[in-house]
Amino acid sequence: MHIDLKFIKNQNDKAKGINQLKKQIEIINEKGFHFDEGIKDKHETLLIYPIIVHQDFQFAMPGITDYLKTEFNEVIKDLKSDVLIKPLIMVDLAILFDIAFSGKDINYFESLIEKYESYISDNISRFLNSGLQKHFLNSNVSFDQLYQTKLIKKSENPNSTHDFLADLLKKAEISLEEFIKPL
Repeated sequence: MHIDLKFIKNQNDKAKGINQLKKQIEIINEKGFHFDEGIKDKHETLLIYPIIVHQDFQFAMPGITDYLKTEFNEVIKDLKSDVLIKPLIMVDLAILFDIAFSGKDINYFESLIEKYESYISDNISRFLNSGLQKHFLNSNVSFDQLYQTKLIKKSENPNSTHDFLADLLKKAEISLEEFIKPL
């Protein structure tokens, strides 16, 4: 299966995606990375957000994240860990750029993840109580879909996007003429 080769193990049995995340969690749980020395002493509980970053819209399709969550939970079920591991999510790289370019920080991203998890959980409960199709569909949306439709604040000012682009081009020292010129 294509998804397994991309996000679990490739045909050479090399760890991909969720197995790479498991390895990183094991490292953090054992001794951590050199830049994290002493982190366990500073915090009672470590919280890990396992995130797979993709660049292909097909990986944001409903059900893909659920499948990989199930596989990830299977991979880590026997993991002896004193860290709290949140549910796996998949995020389009373009969304990370959008968050960064809009001047938001990691705390903002964390709040979006929490809102996404709450949205999914609420809609699962609604579906179990009502059996309505809309709640089932809402309980299976991807982070990317929810981000684009509900989590980001659309600008009221149509000029703000233009101003942002102009500012970005200025910082990159690219003229508008160079930017719009065909390649």
